[in-house]
Amino acid sequence: MKRTTEEKIAVALMAVAGMASTVSAEEVRAWRIFVADHDEAIVRAFDLDDGALLGAFAFDEPPAIFRGPFGSLVYAVEAGAGRVSAIYSGISFDDHGDHMDIEIVAPAMTEWAIAGEAPAQIVSHGGRVGVFFDGEGAARLVRESAFGVDGTPSLVVTGSPHRGAAASIADHVLVSTPDAGDPEGLPTGLRILDGRGVRVGEPHPCPQLHGAASLGNRLAFACATGFLLVEPSGEAPAVTAFPYGGLPQGRATALEGSIGGRFVLGDFGSDAVVIFGPSAPEPVRLVSLPSARLDFVIDPANPATAYILTADGRLNELDLPTGQLGRSVPVTGPYERAAATPQLAFADRLLAITDPDAGVVRLLDPKTLAEQRTIATGGAPSGIVAVGGAAEAH
Repeated sequence: MKRTTEEKIAVALMAVAGMASTVSAEEVRAWRIFVADHDEAIVRAFDLDDGALLGAFAFDEPPAIFRGPFGSLVYAVEAGAGRVSAIYSGISFDDHGDHMDIEIVAPAMTEWAIAGEAPAQIVSHGGRVGVFFDGEGAARLVRESAFGVDGTPSLVVTGSPHRGAAASIADHVLVSTPDAGDPEGLPTGLRILDGRGVRVGEPHPCPQLHGAASLGNRLAFACATGFLLVEPSGEAPAVTAFPYGGLPQGRATALEGSIGGRFVLGDFGSDAVVIFGPSAPEPVRLVSLPSARLDFVIDPANPATAYILTADGRLNELDLPTGQLGRSVPVTGPYERAAATPQLAFADRLLAITDPDAGVVRLLDPKTLAEQRTIATGGAPSGIVAVGGAAEAH
């Protein structure tokens, strides 16, 4: 059966999210976590099952790490060094239409890297990764499936340095519009370019654009005034604005999307989150938190539920359809926002929480919110990426 690109991505995401409830005798399961140290310029890879150290990868500065769209690559961003590198996770999936194959090897540093001035925001969507270089006002987009064949990025120049963003959707590229009065500040809007780099229509207003997330085959961008939703439609993507409406003063700057494509969760000030559900009766809703927010994640196997870690060391459950906070349990000690802080990721059906003060990754069962075990990492583990899934092996 011939699959479209979006269908292939959906199949890969389902495998990586571990959405199958059982694993047959013919299938192999593998999960790994990659942990970036806050104080050392190193990323460590661990086996999820036994906590074994699978590799340690050195950098020039402590990098921020991001998961690629298929989980086969982990991207490391060194803003000061002006470089984005890729670690091969050692787990890859091959779509054969009626089934998926899995290949498991040791993780390794690839020779691939993109150099540029002040790399910052990364947006992964539609099988391509968009990296924006703030110091140049340029974006470089890479089709992840081209690795091992032709990983050369395409260059999109946006005119002047600014804190921007770029992403791909279907056959088009979305690029931020710099502020002519403040070229080093945040963008004023979003432009759509065709495959030849020619602008399609007028820029769409999005003052202080910062933050993007996928909702299935759609993309959401955070603006000072609300959200922009971009979705494939005919010859050019359709763009719809969703204002904050009656929300108090504030704005979202970091977004997390759901595989199910129903909700986006974003930050909003220091002690609240905002839920964006384009199809909900009230598309934009604010949820106040009991303490300052540190990190949040949407459960890939239950995308109606999110988990928020707050500075008092508690994990808080959030029901996205209703906007109601549920269970709350202590998971770490308290953290100052200026210090190394914990981050969240789902690994298989466990919620992984880095704990820099303790030098461990804590693994919780989301059904009970009870800690199952820890993985000792040493150092000050902060950033975390989880990759893996279950499929056939040959």
